[in-house]
Amino acid sequence: MSTPEQMDEHATREATYRAIGMFIHQFASVEWALRYHLAQAVKLSPVHMDIIITHDFALLCTAVAVTFSDKLKTDADKKQLKKLISQCRAMNDTRVKVVHGQWFPFMEGGAVTHRSRQNLKSESTIEMASAAGEAGAGRRRLVYQPLRPIGKVRGG
Repeated sequence: MSTPEQMDEHATREATYRAIGMFIHQFASVEWALRYHLAQAVKLSPVHMDIIITHDFALLCTAVAVTFSDKLKTDADKKQLKKLISQCRAMNDTRVKVVHGQWFPFMEGGAVTHRSRQNLKSESTIEMASAAGEAGAGRRRLVYQPLRPIGKVRGG
C-alpha cells in the first residue's frame, strides 16, 4: 500500500503531466489558428498551408502582424492586433520553458529549470504545472474568440 507521501507525489506528477499536455494542446491550437488566418489573408489554399507556412512561431507572429497591420484601417484594430500578437509571443516564451526545460514533476508543484539561449543563464520556476495550465487555459480565447482585427480584413 502507498504511503500518503507517495500518493501526494504521484498526484503532483500527474497534475504536472496533465498541465504540460493541456498547455501544448492549446499552443498548437493557437499556432494553427495563426497559420490558417495568414493563409486566408494571402489566398493560400488550406491544402498548401502547412507545406508553405513553415515559419517558427516567432516568425509566424511577425508575418501575421505585418500582413494584417498593413490591411487594418482603424487604430483600435491595429492596437488589438498588436495585443493579440503580444499574447501569442508570451505564450511562446512559456512554451520554450515547458518544452526545453528540465522538469522535476514531483517537486514544488512541478519545478522546471531552463537555460536561456539568449544569455545562457539558468532559471528555475516552481509551481510551473499550474503556471503552464493557466497559460494554456488563458490563451484558449486566442483560438476560440473571433480574431476580430483579422476577421475584418477577411470580411468577417
